[in-house]
Amino acid sequence: MTVSTRTFRDVMACLAMPVAVVSTVDGAGRWHGATVGSVVSLSLDPPLVMFAVRNGSTCTNRSATALASASASSPRATETAERFAGNPAGRFAADIVLLKASPVVGGALGWLVCGRSDVVEAGITPC
Repeated sequence: MTVSTRTFRDVMACLAMPVAVVSTVDGAGRWHGATVGSVVSLSLDPPLVMFAVRNGSTCTNRSATALASASASSPRATETAERFAGNPAGRFAADIVLLKASPVVGGALGWLVCGRSDVVEAGITPC
């Protein structure tokens, strides 16, 4: 049995999850960002976080610098999440500040600037 794309999307849209924007700067200085609902604290000592993005996302480009930021939900979270999930050309159009040379959403409730330790391909297929 397989699940239809529409059914899968509808079910996933009903799940309650935090919203964050992850951004990175590549070796040429270009900004990349994506909306994620998967930022997880892995460890307090040492402090480690994890997030998931689709395979092939520019946020996981191995040539990108090691800076990434997680901007927590803000009062304008829906607008920001939709912007970073949409057209890449418009993602950094508004409310962006630099934090240690990394672009972050200015209206976020909090930020983390992180060094990347590993990129792992993973996932399961719903049945």
